[in-house]
Amino acid sequence: MSFSSQGNSFLAGNKKSNTVVGRDVVCYCGRCKLNLGHTVVTATSKAQPDRVLCNTCKSEHTFRGTKSVSEPKNNAKGVDVMAERDEEVDLDLDSGGKALLGEAATKKRSKAKPKAKKTKDESESKSSAKGALSLPLSMLSASSEDKQLFSDKRAALKASKVTPKDYNIKTHFGVGDVVNHKTFGLGFVMADGGLNKVEILFEVGRKLLITVPKA
Repeated sequence: MSFSSQGNSFLAGNKKSNTVVGRDVVCYCGRCKLNLGHTVVTATSKAQPDRVLCNTCKSEHTFRGTKSVSEPKNNAKGVDVMAERDEEVDLDLDSGGKALLGEAATKKRSKAKPKAKKTKDESESKSSAKGALSLPLSMLSASSEDKQLFSDKRAALKASKVTPKDYNIKTHFGVGDVVNHKTFGLGFVMADGGLNKVEILFEVGRKLLITVPKA
């Protein structure tokens, strides 16, 4: 059921206040191509509907009252003027929404910190370190810790009465033994290297040398 107020068709039972804003009114929707219920969004200074929202398709357009659906108002080219105007409004709303989304995405991308490029020196140092770890123990040079350890052990040897053993592959050497190698010089057996080998600390670095099993 509806009633007319100054030429407008308002739905009964939906009056919220003296103003028409927020009330339901029946008018023509250019998108739906029908006279349907709308909600008044804004009103004119004469308390007449200005902008309305279709309760069916949720599109907002200018209030234009009801009209005969079978006789649409066409322009010179035969195009429904009101429907064309509604489509333009909808396109503007869609483009505005896309622009906002695009701006938000741009800001999000701009906040992302660019990955720091590795310098040539860093790459070379990491590469050399990786290569050093892959080298056999016999090819590694002495580290600063090993140099200090060798110096301490050599000083302790001078204060003791231990005589270094000449290195020979047919002799058994265990942890704690002191050896004398014809190439590497003075050395201290640090650990069992496995597979009949021992790890010996020389001044030039640690070496894996052959030994025979303990009798």
